[in-house]
Amino acid sequence: MTNSGGEERVTALDMKLAFGQSQRRLPLSTPGVKLWAGLTLVNHPPRGGGAPSRQSASGPPVRLVSQQRRANRRGRGLLRLAAPLPAAMEPLSATFYGKLDQKNPVVLALEHELNDFRDFMEKAVSADAHTRGANDLFCIWNKYEKILPVHYFEEKLLMVGDFLVQLKLHKLASWQCYGRYLQQFGSFRIDDITDIDKFKTTFFVNGFEVDNSSFTFHALQMYSVCCYQVVKKVDPKLLNLESKKKCMSILKFLRLIMQVALPKEHLFWLIFNGTTYIYTICRHLMVLALYAQAFEYVLWASISMESSAPLLTVRFLSWRATLYTAVCQCYYDCESGILGETFARRALGKISELNHLEMMSSSSPSPEAMKIFREATVKVSVMIFKRAVFESRRKPKGILRPKMKTNYRETQNQPWPHNATEFLLVEMFNGSAAQFLAISETLSGGNRRILQTKPPVPAEQEILDVTMELFLAGLLLISGGGGNTQLSSAACTDPVGGIKPSSSLIELAANGEDGVSVEAVVRFAKAAFCFEYLDIFDTIIAPLLTLLRKHDNLAWKSFELDLDLLVAMEPFVSSRKSKHGLPTGENCAIGGSLQPSGATNLCDDLVILAERMFVYTCTPFQATVPDVDMVVDAFLFLWQKCKAVLQRDICKASGSIKYLKKVDGFEKWIHILYILQEVAHWCNIGHIDPVLMVDVVLYSAGALENLADSSMKSKKKSGILANRADTATSTQTPASIQTEYCGPTNLLMLPETHQ
Repeated sequence: MTNSGGEERVTALDMKLAFGQSQRRLPLSTPGVKLWAGLTLVNHPPRGGGAPSRQSASGPPVRLVSQQRRANRRGRGLLRLAAPLPAAMEPLSATFYGKLDQKNPVVLALEHELNDFRDFMEKAVSADAHTRGANDLFCIWNKYEKILPVHYFEEKLLMVGDFLVQLKLHKLASWQCYGRYLQQFGSFRIDDITDIDKFKTTFFVNGFEVDNSSFTFHALQMYSVCCYQVVKKVDPKLLNLESKKKCMSILKFLRLIMQVALPKEHLFWLIFNGTTYIYTICRHLMVLALYAQAFEYVLWASISMESSAPLLTVRFLSWRATLYTAVCQCYYDCESGILGETFARRALGKISELNHLEMMSSSSPSPEAMKIFREATVKVSVMIFKRAVFESRRKPKGILRPKMKTNYRETQNQPWPHNATEFLLVEMFNGSAAQFLAISETLSGGNRRILQTKPPVPAEQEILDVTMELFLAGLLLISGGGGNTQLSSAACTDPVGGIKPSSSLIELAANGEDGVSVEAVVRFAKAAFCFEYLDIFDTIIAPLLTLLRKHDNLAWKSFELDLDLLVAMEPFVSSRKSKHGLPTGENCAIGGSLQPSGATNLCDDLVILAERMFVYTCTPFQATVPDVDMVVDAFLFLWQKCKAVLQRDICKASGSIKYLKKVDGFEKWIHILYILQEVAHWCNIGHIDPVLMVDVVLYSAGALENLADSSMKSKKKSGILANRADTATSTQTPASIQTEYCGPTNLLMLPETHQ
């Protein structure tokens, strides 16, 4: 170790490891324990000149001691450890002390330092703290790498790497743990390893039967995952082409690892982990509407689960069903509905086969196994329902049928089920939870953005009828009807009586119970707004917001803000008067009064929308995150409205107060511009579209400059008029002279000009 002065110092642990002290005494004849072996005596030159005397390590200790005593009396001697230490002074290996257990001093010292490192990293929040932790870990590995067995040291490397991944310190884990382990294979790039032969010659020259083969597979997988997380942190939207290429290279490498490990049945855990990593990356791509790129790899993950015998058990069935649904979703989003339904029916057959085998192997399946089968069946059946509910109502080609308009108000008073859509729901699913899950998934597809509203496509009468029936069935299930109770809408008085706040929808569906979750109802309301079924939206929005505000759950805060934003956007979607009964003309929450007189003024629709967007920027979110895409779309909509006014009126005023006062609501647009800048920073608009961010800033600066110039001109003109008045009417008292100015307490207040 090195002190602040740059000199080497030896700690007690270094001396203990160097001289091999243990609980038993070792004879002096034991190799490596001669106390004089690593000592060097350095004396200053004697007064008479000459070279300093230096005793070699192999000489007898008698002369060494005598020379040291004489040097101490003169105050010139110095006994120190030479740097670097000779071979005899290097710390002894951990195997020298026996078994690698907690009694081994080397193992004990390593565990103590690693525990201190873990405690420090769990509490570290700043970048400096993370840098210090990285340096400490680097020193720990350098200190113990040579004195620990290779297998034990590699195990500790991977364990610490997994710990850092849990803390989301992926860059540090890939650099100090997984990358350090993979250094033994030389330098390599993931992009260059594209086939199995290249993979084997790079990482498994001696075959797969070596002791550390499982360590190598795990290190390769986790190194790939860390690389993906680093790319995602830098470019979460994958706007850069290089980010997309990197993600695709990581997916290919993970698939290659699984191809190599798939024939080895005892490595089934690698296949399972590989499917989770591939699904995580593909899920990210699917959120970004990159379904074509994700389809190939999520399909490989599902087929890999079927190809490994240990993964075909009931224990992994729920995860296999999740992969099946991901493949079907890619099919549907790529507009290949027939293939999606075909794959879903194939998956349902696989689940039925496993259920049949389970019934044959045991007379009475456990409740846990039955729940797993129900959950998997519901997941896959939803993918079948998404297409079957529409295709069953389409007209066969060549057959003409008269169009009959259905009166949905009359059918709601009939017993459940009311129509063909509800009959199909009852036939395929048990319980209102599973039925509502099918409705929610069917209405939420199609790559739709919530605020970019449009009717269902294709605009066929059958499609419109089925969509309306799905929404009406969803309203009934939310109110507590349908499902196992089979209650009609007349018997359900509470519009949100079927919501169970403390349960998730998939858990309720797996148990075959009635009830819906809050998150699912919020998705249902967003779908009604997106499809422009505003009557359905107005029916559910008010009681749903009341429920969210009544419970005051911080995890639901994002749901509340999203629904408030939809309410603020509704006047711009349709000219009809809203029927939800929520107040929309409340006073502005930010900016105070917009009138120079100081009177309170009701905000118009644009200001209300801006205020709702601003709430996102000053609200801490827990557990759930808001719909950022909705905020971005609202930002773009409001900016287009604001930009048109700025180009037409405000920027042409060129500092003239006369023209500024003629602009309709000039203070309102300044206020909206300020909010737009805050929202743009919150949404990271500058990273997505830097030109748009520059436009917002420049237009804001131009509007404020015009306001400042007009204020300065008004002050000068007011001063000139006041001096003329004093000269002309000397009898007038100063108290009667009133001059208007722009007060600092209200920056948005326009000064009045003297006529």
